[in-house]
This record gives sequence, structure tokens and C-alpha cells, in this order.
Amino acid sequence: MNGKIISVFVAVMLCSIAITGCIETDTKESEPIYQTIVHNDPIYGVEYHNEPVYETEYHKDPIYSTVYTYELDDVGDGDSSYIVDNVYDLDYEYTGSDFWGYANYKVEIHYYNGMTKSVKTYYEINSFNQLGSTEIITGYDSWSEQVIIRYDTYSEDVITGYNTWSEIIIVGYT
Repeated sequence: MNGKIISVFVAVMLCSIAITGCIETDTKESEPIYQTIVHNDPIYGVEYHNEPVYETEYHKDPIYSTVYTYELDDVGDGDSSYIVDNVYDLDYEYTGSDFWGYANYKVEIHYYNGMTKSVKTYYEINSFNQLGSTEIITGYDSWSEQVIIRYDTYSEDVITGYNTWSEIIIVGYT
């Protein structure tokens, strides 16, 4: 009886397994479905930068002019003499003769008083002579320019390329 019980039990188990489909009765095997996956992994590198830093530089260049020294003589009654420096222009006009018969001139002197232009007129001048010349600063030429005072240096990580690779994976079965 024990043998019958075991046989019945084994038969019941085999039937339940067959009903649930755990035992395949078909002998055909299923095949896997493959798919290729392509990967593009970035390759990083360091990029260095040197950017100039500018500053405005101001200049003030002197302007030189040639000026003259003149001696003006009035040989009349008081025998006066004038020395005038920094003359950049001289204009004269004949005005006739004085009491002693000397030629008289009206002399207009254009001169620099520091960096300021001035004019002075002398009357009854009998003679005028240039004594010499020199160079003086009569103004300034102001200008500016952008100059590089240093470089700001920094670096950053950048993508320099890609490492491409692929793999084949199973995505299912037929």
C-alpha cells in the first residue's frame, strides 16, 4: 500500500507539472535576440589660456619751438635799449624819421610768456637785431594708448575627442 500511495502521489505530481507548463513538450530551442550598443565616451584635456589685461597709459610730450632774442634800440633822446626773449614772430612798420634823422619803426613783438602767447608793441625804435635763438617748451601734446600690463592665466577642462566603443547585448529571445 505504501507503494501504491507513492505511485499515485508521483502520478499526481507529474500531471500537475504538465498542466502548469513547466515541462516543455516542444523540442525546439529559442534563440537570443542581439543588439549592438555604441558608446561615445568624451576624452577630456586641459586647455590653457593667457588673456592680456590692458591699461590706458597717458602721455604728455613736450612741444618745442624755436624762439629768438631781440635787441631793440631807440638811439634818440634817452638812448634806450630793450632785450626781448622768447620771440616767435616780429612785425615792424616804418613810421618816418625822428628828430635826429634816424628811421623810426613801430615794432610788434609776439613772444611766449611761459606757455602763453603774448604781444607787445614798441614805438620809435630805430633798430632791432636778432641776438640768438633757442628751443623752449611751448606746449604739450597729450595722447594715450592701451598697453598690456600682465596676462591672466587660467585653465579649463575641455572635450578633446571621443572614445568610441560598442558592445553586443541580448535584448530578448525568439
